[in-house]
Amino acid sequence: MATKNAAEEFMEGPLALWIRTFQDEGYPEVTYGALVDGLFLQDVMLQIYPDVPHREMTRSPGDASARIRNLSTVLKNIKHFYEGGVRAELRPHATDARRVRGRVPPWWATDPAITAIRRSSAAHE
Repeated sequence: MATKNAAEEFMEGPLALWIRTFQDEGYPEVTYGALVDGLFLQDVMLQIYPDVPHREMTRSPGDASARIRNLSTVLKNIKHFYEGGVRAELRPHATDARRVRGRVPPWWATDPAITAIRRSSAAHE
C-alpha cells in the first residue's frame, strides 16, 4: 500500500473539504496546486467578503515568488476581514488562556446547568 504525501493528506482533510464547498459547477477539480497558487483561495475570500481591500493577484503564477505574493494578498484580506468584521467574536476570554495552562477546569465542569444535571442524575441513582 502506497503512503500518502503531505499534500494528499491535506487535500483529504477538513479544511480542503470545506474549501471545495465553494467550488462552482463546471470549475476544474480543486487541487493542492490550485490552493498553493492562491487564486482559488482569493475567489473563496471574495465569496465570503466581496469588499476585500487587496485585489492584486498574479493570474498565472509561474514561480514561487508570484505564488507567495498571491498568498500574501489572501492573508492580508483574511486579516482585514477578521479585524474589521468579527474581531469581537474572536477574542478569547481570559479564562480560556488559563484553561490552556491547566489552571481552570473546562467550561462544562463549572457550568450551572451541567452541575444541576449531574446532581439530578446522582439523586436518582
